[in-house]
Amino acid sequence: MLGWYWIVWFVVAALCFAVEIIHPRYYFMSLGIGGLVSGMFSLITTSLFFTIIVFLSVTPLSYLWLKKIRNRLFISTIDSTGAVIYETRKSNVEELIDREGMVTKSISTKSRGYVKINNDEWPAILSSLDRTDKQKEVSAEVGKRVRVVAVRDNKLIVSTEADVNRE
Repeated sequence: MLGWYWIVWFVVAALCFAVEIIHPRYYFMSLGIGGLVSGMFSLITTSLFFTIIVFLSVTPLSYLWLKKIRNRLFISTIDSTGAVIYETRKSNVEELIDREGMVTKSISTKSRGYVKINNDEWPAILSSLDRTDKQKEVSAEVGKRVRVVAVRDNKLIVSTEADVNRE
């Protein structure tokens, strides 16, 4: 015989998910996951004790799992009021922006070259700042230091500004 308390577990899960949307801190999401799993188990068994044990087991495990995912995806900082702010982590390619590299194959306004950063060679093109005069060909020769200003289509957009060429 099917018990009536499966309804309670699903209502608890729905309420916890609703509170999580309003107040995102992953606590209520883990409670909602625990309630959802307990509700599914209560459809299989009539033991209230078993579904409570499932809830008490799944909730902390889901919290730890969600915390691990959150730490991979977000950087947490604390502002002056003490509130925790979650910012998305940069991808490996985005980390290259504002880094300096060495030209390994010359780059000109008419051709793509290569830049070496951290022992990795990346295809690179000159930024539009370096190409203001369309008639004059601007280039960065092998060995010249350049700064990455952006990344587009797996190519680095580099600048040969004078402040990059310091030795």
